[in-house]
Amino acid sequence: HEAQCLTAAKAGCHVLCEKPLALERRAAERMVQACRDAGVIMGTNHHLRHAATHIKMRELIANGELGKVLSARVFHAVYLPEHLQGWRLDRPDAGGGVILDITVHNADTVAFLLGEYPLRATAFEQRAGMSRNLEDGCMSLWEFASGAQVFSHEAFTLPFARTGLELHGDQGSLYAQDVMTQRPVGTIQLVTR
Repeated sequence: HEAQCLTAAKAGCHVLCEKPLALERRAAERMVQACRDAGVIMGTNHHLRHAATHIKMRELIANGELGKVLSARVFHAVYLPEHLQGWRLDRPDAGGGVILDITVHNADTVAFLLGEYPLRATAFEQRAGMSRNLEDGCMSLWEFASGAQVFSHEAFTLPFARTGLELHGDQGSLYAQDVMTQRPVGTIQLVTR
């Protein structure tokens, strides 16, 4: 989305960009810098941080209900419906593949909840057969400056899996089921004893 972003910034328009921002880091950096130079606001369309469940989870974490957050587990492995399969499975030039489609949302959601971004990450991609030339599954580990560690699992290939998010601290745990979705659904449970 570099060309569109640069054009909007040059025109003095604020930018809400779909992910992935770009397919190369340098392009994303140029986009961010162009918006800074133009004095316009740039945002990425990460919808999950606006879910009522995630807002409540962030509030509970900020209020110290979990104590120090030590770890988290994100599971966003589902079956990609046929009507959404197109470019996600066959267009690397459009940002296809599960990493640029789902992993980025999981990373943004965890960053929103913890108030920090990962320092380091490692990932293993999977090609389970849904796509011929892109990854359709991924498992990754992220490390944060606070010491928190996160495990994330994404896939397009699992028709019977459910989504969820767990955060574990030294004073409590949050369990959220069916919350990694565009729909306003899901439940959260705080466990402190």
